[in-house]
Amino acid sequence: MKNEYTTTKELMMARAKDFYLYRTSDVIWFALWTILAVITIYFTNLLVFLSGQPSVLFFGFVMFLLCLYKLFFERLVIMSRRYKYLAKTYGIDEWISSVEFLNNEIIVTEHIKKESYQYENITQFTERKDYVVILINNSTGIIVYKNAFLDGSWEECKALLNSKTKK
Repeated sequence: MKNEYTTTKELMMARAKDFYLYRTSDVIWFALWTILAVITIYFTNLLVFLSGQPSVLFFGFVMFLLCLYKLFFERLVIMSRRYKYLAKTYGIDEWISSVEFLNNEIIVTEHIKKESYQYENITQFTERKDYVVILINNSTGIIVYKNAFLDGSWEECKALLNSKTKK
């Protein structure tokens, strides 16, 4: 069974937006940065009120901007840099990514880079509307688009994953 799609900048940016609060740690960091932003606003206003020094606003403004960046823009910047690095490394703007499900392993090919994963290392797989994320050892995610199977279908792939991972 083979799943193949073209990786573009738009696709990578859509992934960054879609995976924003995917893991528990992401939710915790989101909550912490939100709390820090609220505390920054509160204490900045309190310090300006108590000291009468508007220069404290600069510190509060910079801290608030840092919180906004960490909350909403950091992931997009990182994914954009990753795309630029890969495009420069591969020498092209778009490349073919494929995931091949063999009897004993999963082979992931991104342009010329190949990696293989064992079925027993699959921690979980999560179905979304158009794609599935297969989590390997709780650290690596393999993305499989439901409509991008060249041979086979998502239902067949799901049955294979269920049988190999005993889920």
